[in-house]
Amino acid sequence: MPRIELPIDVFHTGYFQTDKSERNLTILKEELSNNPKNAYILYQLARQYKTMSLFQEAANFFKKSYQVADRSEEYFTDLVVNYIYTLIELKQYYPAFEIIDQMNVPLGNSPDYQFVCGIFYMNFVLSDTAKNIDFLPLIERSYLVCLALGERNEREIVLGTGSFLVAYNLGVYYEMFNQKEKAKYYYEISSAYNYIPAKSRLIALKW
Repeated sequence: MPRIELPIDVFHTGYFQTDKSERNLTILKEELSNNPKNAYILYQLARQYKTMSLFQEAANFFKKSYQVADRSEEYFTDLVVNYIYTLIELKQYYPAFEIIDQMNVPLGNSPDYQFVCGIFYMNFVLSDTAKNIDFLPLIERSYLVCLALGERNEREIVLGTGSFLVAYNLGVYYEMFNQKEKAKYYYEISSAYNYIPAKSRLIALKW
């Protein structure tokens, strides 16, 4: 549709200091009762439970949605990414591994997907460092792929997964291994986007 730029700022405060979770759940459950295999409704229910920090309920609905969703749908990447985040919260690492194994090719060009993979590998290694240490390089690899995808302007769902957020995480990764020059390099990339945590690390480390 045609549009005209107007010098007007609109601030929507519909959710300000308001918890509409129960209302949303009621509406979504009613919709689901009429269409119990609707992947999008299942996905929205899962997101709502995740917002409420009811992670097991969220995982159950993400799983149902994932099993029936059309991979060409716009929301599919977000479904997979949030499903993995939820499994991380639950420390259900092996189901997450299955999802990652299935999605590495179809979602390989998504910065958000690569970003959550980096988060996953980090949590997996830290859950049992002695046992899982071989997966350590996959943290770095996932984050570097994120940056490369960001340079190609691949679509981000969450702003920064292909730029300042992942650059900051790389800085933390290299700082942890005392690779100061690399850490500084990536903190500076993140800081160039005015990302405050990166600026704070540069100041704290006097770099």
